This record gives sequence, structure tokens and C-alpha cells, in this order.
Amino acid sequence: MVPPSFLGYSPPASKKIQSLILESCDNPLRLLAIGARTSPGDCNRHTPDSIDFLVGVENLNKVVFFDKNSGEICIESGATIKEVSSFLSSSGWGLKVLPSSNSISIGGAVSADVFGFNHPSQGSFSDSIRALSFLGADGLMKEIQKGDPLFLSVCGGYGLMGIIQYVTLSLRRTPSPFICVDTFRLSSLREMLKVLETSSFEFKKGTIDFNSLSMSVSHGDLCTHGTSLSLSDKLLLKIDTKIKSFSSSKATSSLMPALKDAYTDLSPNKRIILFSSFAHPQEYSSSNLIHFHFSLPFSGAEENLSLIFDTIKASGKSPIRDVDIRVLGKENSCFLSFPSPGFSVNIRFPYEKHKSPLFSKLSSLVTSFSGRVYLAKDLYSSEEDIVLQYPKCSNFQIFRSFREWGDCDVGPKNVFASSFSSRLNL
Repeated sequence: MVPPSFLGYSPPASKKIQSLILESCDNPLRLLAIGARTSPGDCNRHTPDSIDFLVGVENLNKVVFFDKNSGEICIESGATIKEVSSFLSSSGWGLKVLPSSNSISIGGAVSADVFGFNHPSQGSFSDSIRALSFLGADGLMKEIQKGDPLFLSVCGGYGLMGIIQYVTLSLRRTPSPFICVDTFRLSSLREMLKVLETSSFEFKKGTIDFNSLSMSVSHGDLCTHGTSLSLSDKLLLKIDTKIKSFSSSKATSSLMPALKDAYTDLSPNKRIILFSSFAHPQEYSSSNLIHFHFSLPFSGAEENLSLIFDTIKASGKSPIRDVDIRVLGKENSCFLSFPSPGFSVNIRFPYEKHKSPLFSKLSSLVTSFSGRVYLAKDLYSSEEDIVLQYPKCSNFQIFRSFREWGDCDVGPKNVFASSFSSRLNL
């Protein structure tokens, strides 16, 4: 077995990659683009003999342009969520969708069509994309916009349609870097799911301790500018102690007097915290955890989630960390995008080198409940389950097999690959 060669991607290097693709029409090279590689699934993995070149985009991390008036930004795909958020921190603008890890690259966010704790109001990452450019299987750069048929296969396409280079996003106004959060414990799964489904707050999440089955919900909205905090706000809100030592940006410094004035010993359930600490609660390595991340429709969610918990307990395996639950809103049109109306549930286990039958069994249960597994974190689902869970999977496969790409009679399936695409025959 010959391990793949590594190519660092940059605009100048793209010419070399284009040439390699164009010169290999008769015997196409196999490429896999890699960014931050934070995904716990196998969409960014490969076997030694399955890939000719790994294309690293981590140095493709510049802001191309930022329009402060319209709230539009164009970013290179290797920049991380953290880097972009830092760039925007004092501008009054922010990303509409923030996944739970801020180490994800922008290209990875597009490829996995990530989502945050406010999916019902802001949708997935692709919903904020205006345009993007990528290097296709014919070795040519393509620029596509929302509404283009290719858009539906590139966004949520897990890097299997090409190498993303630039992404143009619409942003949202962020009046402050803080969020007002209300956290409280609940006594039953039914009660927790009902609160999450009916809460009118923009940001909401539930957590369950799998062993004790203690449950809590946190929900809230972004704070307005500190100077506009009303007397009633100051009486109701408690400032997280982390804020006392945080004053790095001009925007934050200007809020400190009003926020410190709001620090009272009233209402222990409510507090003002940095939005980043709420939006990015987890950082994970792709090698030390198995994430079983799935969705369930609202109808029957309590019974079905209880059956999944019972199946895990019967296996003798014990999840680590809390079970994370979010609310999902309207499904978008991208072929392999994960969110659909219902609940997102993420259960994490210690990593095992050998495949456990538990995860295949759980995936089949999710299929029977009309749910779906999040492909960005999946390692074990079968092709049969994924085809049933993702009704538009066949549309994606059509685009992957499309062969009329310029002068090169090859399609993306001949050029871009991963362990993920091999396992699921995508």
C-alpha cells in the first residue's frame, strides 16, 4: 500500500491540482480535501490505498471581503469558525449559525451543513450562504449560488463534489457578545421535550445525565447593548463570574459597567454569559469519542428516545458526558443535509477500535422511527439505512455520477472519495 501524497491548497497551488486532474482523465486521481479534521465520523478519513492525494486547505484562511453595511462576508474555506468570529467580534455582525465546536473550518461547515442551537430560526449553515466557489472533478473552478442545482449537492456533500475555495455568507446583527440564559431542572423526559418544543427563545438546548437521568433545559436570547438594560433586567439577571475577567474587545468593554451593575444575588436560574461559551460547549477530537448523533420526529419522540436509551443500557455500554438535545426546524433542500423537524440527540461513547454491533442496531432503530443519523459524525450506519433515512440520497448519487464535466469525461465519483463514500457507496 502506498500512502497518499499531501498537497497544501492555495490559489497558486490550485493550478497544480487542476493540472493533475486534467492530465489524468484516462485514469483519474483520487482526492480528499481536509480542513480542521474535527469530525468524529469517517467523512474525512481514508484507507491508505484509496486516495492518491490529501489536499489540505488549512492555510486557505483569509477574509476576502467584508461589507459592514450589508453584513456580507467572503471567506476562504480553511478559516475556522473561531477565526471568523474573532474577526467579526467588534463589528456588530456575527455568523447566523454556530456549531457546537468553533474549531470547524468554513469548508467543513459547508460540507456537513452544520447547525446550531437556533436551527428553527436560522436554519443550517447553507441557509446563510450567498455563493461559493469550488474546484470540480474536471479541474475547473465553478462559482455557484443558492438555487443552482449543484448547490444542493455541494452543501452537505461532505467534500465529495469538489474542493471548496471561497464562501460568501450573509451575517446577522449581534448587538452584544452576551446571551441571557435561563437554566432549570426538569423531572421527566416528557416535560423536557415539551419545554424545548414550545419555548419561544431563539437558543435552546437540553441535557440529560444518562446514568442518573437528571435533566435540564437552558434557553435564552442575545442581550441588547448593555446601556439599554432596564431596571427590571438588572433585577432579574445574574452575571456569570467568568465575565468579571473578560474585557478584551471594545464591544465588551463598553458593556462592562452596565453588566457589572446588573450583577445581583436575585434569580439564581438566570444569568448573563458570553455567547461563545453557550454556542460552543464542546471541543472534541475525532479519535477519542464515538458520537451517535441522530434526529427523531416530534411525534413519538419520548417513547422512541426511551427505547434507544433502553437498548444502550441492555448492551452494557455507558455513554460519557451528558446527552445533548436540540430542536430542529424546517428541512432545507440540500440532498444530504441532516436537520428535519424534530429533536437532534447526540450520545457520546468512548472510542472503540473494533466495530460494535450496538451502533448498527441503533441506526436501524432510528430508521424505523423515521429519523436519521448525522452523517458528519457517523461511523457504522449501513448503506440500506442511509438510503431510507435520506430520501434525496439518490439525487446526490446522480450528481456524483454526472460525467459531462468540460473536456474530461469523469464525474466527482471518479475523483473525490473518502472512507465515508466507500462505506455508503456514495
